[in-house]
Amino acid sequence: MGDWAAMQNLLVTVPASSSNLGPGFDCLGLCLDLMLEVTLVGPAAGKYHEFVGLEKEAHSWPTAPKTPPGTVQQKDSRANSFLVAFDRALEQFGVPLAPFSFAVTSEIPLGRGLGSSGAAVAAGLVLAAEVAGRPHGTSLRRDLVSLGAEIEGHPDNSTASLYGGCTLALTTESGWNVLQPPVAESIGIALAWGSTPLATSEARLALPEIVNFPEAADQPRRLAFLLEGLRSGDGDLLTLGGVDHLHEAFRLPLIPGGEEAQEAGRRAGAWSVTLSGAGSGVLALTPLERAGEVALAMGAVLEERDGPALHRVARVCRQGAALSRP
Repeated sequence: MGDWAAMQNLLVTVPASSSNLGPGFDCLGLCLDLMLEVTLVGPAAGKYHEFVGLEKEAHSWPTAPKTPPGTVQQKDSRANSFLVAFDRALEQFGVPLAPFSFAVTSEIPLGRGLGSSGAAVAAGLVLAAEVAGRPHGTSLRRDLVSLGAEIEGHPDNSTASLYGGCTLALTTESGWNVLQPPVAESIGIALAWGSTPLATSEARLALPEIVNFPEAADQPRRLAFLLEGLRSGDGDLLTLGGVDHLHEAFRLPLIPGGEEAQEAGRRAGAWSVTLSGAGSGVLALTPLERAGEVALAMGAVLEERDGPALHRVARVCRQGAALSRP
């Protein structure tokens, strides 16, 4: 274990993420500048982990269970993703589990497809690695990507939050491999979401077991155009690359006003409008100067259909999870 005196009030800052962006289903993540901050305050007063503060969007986090560290199951949908990841990583690194006290502030809403659980997982993994005294570097990041994918069931959000920028993840017999495709500074990002959250587990139940071969064959073509559009900032390529055949059509009926909000975003000048992750939020790629107008148009529709709604302009966050000390 690392130097405990240096662990107290250790802060990890982790960005949000969107995933898929249309055709990048379960492999592509994009870091956004909505932030999660978790402070490891010190040892807990009792036998269990505790949160001494849950501020802003973190007030909706699942509470810390009244059970010893390491006893919560990863598959429990009611579990706190941060605590699951923190304990799982300590176990992986061979560190005895002990109860800690944490303070959390988050700008990332839950159930809106903005990677709230992926950011929480990344925060837990990074803090645990520091507690364990693991040296920083490529090997550690690969280990954390693997643990994040194991906990989340997919690599896109937690990997983006760990690395920053845009990420693509692929697993092989030798482990996880991560690419970081470039994203042009000229691309604006507009977000909007209504009052109804959508859990990823519920959204996955809407997916078909079988897709048509022509649509499956078209999916990687669309992803290629999306990646080149992200690199170049070419709006025509982003429009061509914003088409999905695997998940969007099946999830949109679960989101009040979702399809209409996407149409409003396109009318306002967006190049591409997709679900953000599994939803319920929508994300538009736009000319930088149109992002505010597009966000407002999408938010107005969601306000009418599923209010109160929120909208905002976001930017790509090019740095992943970062540690700091007081």
